[in-house]
Amino acid sequence: MHEHNWSENVPAVGDQLTLGNTTVTRLSDLDMALVSGDIAHFAERHGALESVGLAQYTADDSSLLRLSRNRAVWLSPGDSRPPDGWHDGVAISTATGGFAHLQLDGPGAEHLLAQGTTADLRAGSPSAAVRFAGQQALLCRRDATWWLFVDAPLLAYHWTWFRGADAADFT
Repeated sequence: MHEHNWSENVPAVGDQLTLGNTTVTRLSDLDMALVSGDIAHFAERHGALESVGLAQYTADDSSLLRLSRNRAVWLSPGDSRPPDGWHDGVAISTATGGFAHLQLDGPGAEHLLAQGTTADLRAGSPSAAVRFAGQQALLCRRDATWWLFVDAPLLAYHWTWFRGADAADFT
């Protein structure tokens, strides 16, 4: 039976891939929490947190990446996050370490991302959830870059996918 070529190299924080004029960088993981319930009420009670969907811009590290009408991932809640459990009709669960944080920048970043998803990146969506390279991920924008959050156990898979992308396609 033919064995797969398994990658033993999970990218460390700061590792980069350059594909033409696009760079993929492994960033440090952000503090994250899964929030379930009345997201609008929750956002209002916690300083009017910004709710971000697919291809939408996050103004800072503390935003709610919308998953569905009543679910979101809270980026960088820090000390302002209540402990895990039920609070005012909202369930909060620690998600730090569950997602690996990748940043894509350069003129070809959108085209590179489009190769991994059927989602319309220009039209966007209220939800930041997207299928990327066949796996569930979260995708938003930050300044002139794209932030891609992939399941941490699948980081090597995604890195290999990026490494296999033809640099000539992204210049």
